[in-house]
Amino acid sequence: MIIQLSFGIRALTTQFDLNNKHNIASGLEEVLQIGTPTAITDQILILFVDGMRYDKMLEANTPNMDALMANGTTFSNYHSVLPSYSRVNYAAFSTGSTTNMTNVFANGYDEELEIPTLYSIIDSNDYNKSLIVDEGGWAKFLGKDADVAVFVDTISHSYEEGLDVKNAAIATIPGNFSNIQLIGFDDVDAVGHDFGAASTTYKQMIEITDSYIGEILDLYNSLGQLDNTTIVLFSDHGHEDIGGHGGEAFNQTNGCFILAGKGVTNKGIISDKLTRINSITPTLLTMLGIPLAPTMNGQVLLDFIDSSVQTKAIYAIQQAEIMNQQFVATINEFGILSSKTKLPYLAGSELVANNITLAKGNYSITQYLSSYNIALSSEKSARLYFSLLLIQMKSLSELFRTLLIIGIVTIVSASIFYLRRRRIIEVAHQEVFSKDQLLPQILGMLTAISFCILIAASFGFKFAATSFNSTNQTVPPILTAFFVSGTLAIFIPWLAIYLLKRKSVKFRTFKEWNGMFLKSTIGSMFFITLPIFGYVVYYIAQFGPWPSWIIPPLADTYAFWIIGIMPCILYIIPLILMLVLWKYEKKEKAQLAS
Repeated sequence: MIIQLSFGIRALTTQFDLNNKHNIASGLEEVLQIGTPTAITDQILILFVDGMRYDKMLEANTPNMDALMANGTTFSNYHSVLPSYSRVNYAAFSTGSTTNMTNVFANGYDEELEIPTLYSIIDSNDYNKSLIVDEGGWAKFLGKDADVAVFVDTISHSYEEGLDVKNAAIATIPGNFSNIQLIGFDDVDAVGHDFGAASTTYKQMIEITDSYIGEILDLYNSLGQLDNTTIVLFSDHGHEDIGGHGGEAFNQTNGCFILAGKGVTNKGIISDKLTRINSITPTLLTMLGIPLAPTMNGQVLLDFIDSSVQTKAIYAIQQAEIMNQQFVATINEFGILSSKTKLPYLAGSELVANNITLAKGNYSITQYLSSYNIALSSEKSARLYFSLLLIQMKSLSELFRTLLIIGIVTIVSASIFYLRRRRIIEVAHQEVFSKDQLLPQILGMLTAISFCILIAASFGFKFAATSFNSTNQTVPPILTAFFVSGTLAIFIPWLAIYLLKRKSVKFRTFKEWNGMFLKSTIGSMFFITLPIFGYVVYYIAQFGPWPSWIIPPLADTYAFWIIGIMPCILYIIPLILMLVLWKYEKKEKAQLAS
């Protein structure tokens, strides 16, 4: 109970305050560019479609998205960062960074970002910035730095939300035309949660959203601005066929990303380059000729934009230095590594730094192509070393935590054995797990678990951490399963005891049966909690022991509520029954003695 209760209480804070020990953002310093880059665009239209999966976009009838594909590059292997929740990826887009920088791990995050964002970096004196969205994450992450901010008063994740946003955009843009414009549509994600990506409704909503995008593009054209604009169409994640996201599965992470219009090379192609959402903002800043922030770790898509070789060399060198700085900062943050273990990584970092110096030297003598290629190789090496470091850290952490759990269990067991041998404590039981009780107890446990599965199936299995989008979706099935299964675990063993024993035991009243009934229920509840407790131990082994564990990134408050808080409530029932049984047997012994 103590272990699970501590786990559950810790879980309740997951969505709002993840214990991210390796956030290095505050220790990073600005990386200056070696030269002055040249901008290739001064106007960007960003069209966001929440939850649109790439293959379903291709299947849908979307003439406006097709036109963007013909006028730009489409990235078929584009993915969200993990976990594939909306606000996690809103933050990743806004900052060009992953969760180790943003500290945003779930949809419940409702604070302003503390690191540079696309809008905070862009100087309003040079570029006017606009945001037309609902009052969700975009408003929180980019709204305070927008020169024109329209937060549409609409029902979040309704099927009319996109229409309201489109109407607001059509009404706002002509009188408040901005150089940088982000417009967000959430309807596709709402349908994905309710019907799944394999449904006809999902495809139809993509087509409806395409019509909204068409109206906005027509407006840009009527204003004479379409040909002067770089256009980004992207989504934050995909969806499972049955609906849901948040995990690592391909369909959950594979979204849509099209880079089109002004400043884009290789128009009309589909690239299979692995690309993530945090690459978009660094790429847009490069196209605008604005330096990158030291917290950005998304890769600039230099091969797909029409910058000069000199400008590409400037950004390749800056990004290589940024990645090397992040790599070194992370090495220093990992206290579990010995000095000897760190040496190969630090040597790798020094090698990267030497190559960056070489790239700078080539740049200074105007050998821009050579400088560019060396810088690209340096950045790739820094990312490779970084990946190896994280893999080793994950393995060491899991080994340490597993050994710690084994050690704790061993020490506790040995202590109980020692105290019992010295007769300091007495370990006794009330024959709860006798052969006569075992079958009813297991029947009660199996019935309760079976009904849990049936209830989950009746709700379409759409309330796990990787698929829910609101408390209304997840709490009803969890509470229903909890109360129904708990009731069955209590009373099914009674029925089984009665049916199995009514011929051999001549009890006539409930009072005469209650001793057997109590023991059968206590055992049934015990067997139910075993897999739950095992699941908790598994997560502790993987993500760390109390009180310093890190809640896994795929966790969410309600998913851990069911394996943290509710089993503790479940334990209360057998505890009460044990007290009743103790009192009953004490009274029975007193009667026998008299």
